[in-house]
This record gives sequence, C-alpha cells and structure tokens, in this order.
Amino acid sequence: MAVESPAGASFEGSVVIDIGGRVGALVVYTDAAVAGLEIEVTPTDGAGPPTHTAVRERRLPRGTRFAAVFPALPAGSYRLPPIGSAPGRDVTVGPGRVTEVHLNPKEAVHA
Repeated sequence: MAVESPAGASFEGSVVIDIGGRVGALVVYTDAAVAGLEIEVTPTDGAGPPTHTAVRERRLPRGTRFAAVFPALPAGSYRLPPIGSAPGRDVTVGPGRVTEVHLNPKEAVHA
C-alpha cells in the first residue's frame, strides 16, 4: 500500500473551477489547523453521492489562506460537517456561481 503525501500549496490561477448551467462551485475557507484534512459534503436531499476534497494552503496575492475547493457541484443544498471548531451547517451552491463559506471570519478574503 502506498502512502499518500499531502498536496503542497496552490497558487493563484492553479485551481480550475468548472461552473455553468446547473453546476456551481464551493470554496470553504478554514484556518491552518485543519490543513490536509479531507472535507466531505453531502447533498441534503440524498440525491447524489458525497464529494470530498482536501483543505490546502492557498497562496494568493493578498496573503495565504487555507481552503477546500469543490470545483464542480450540481446546484443544490449540501451538508458541510463540523470542521475544527466550526459546527456543521447547510450551504446552498448556486448554479453557475462560486459559493464561499468562511469558517474563520477574521481571515475572510474576498477575491
């Protein structure tokens, strides 16, 4: 069995978001304490499978942030589990748009 190494930092322009029609994207900003953690979102209506991605360091022009990026999700409501000290919550992903969730408001960044 191979051991996977956590992915390194990503940089501006290195993440491809595939939205349009009935597909949106979700970006979940966290703090550094959960870097490397896999986050899974589940459709609240049970109409699809869970989707997961890792929290990674994101180096942006305005500073370093930590975020999980779900680049293409069918529009709808999803359940985000508890992450670090943040409670679980429902989030709505809109069609053709990027939805942002800030779990650590003092580190919120708006691109």
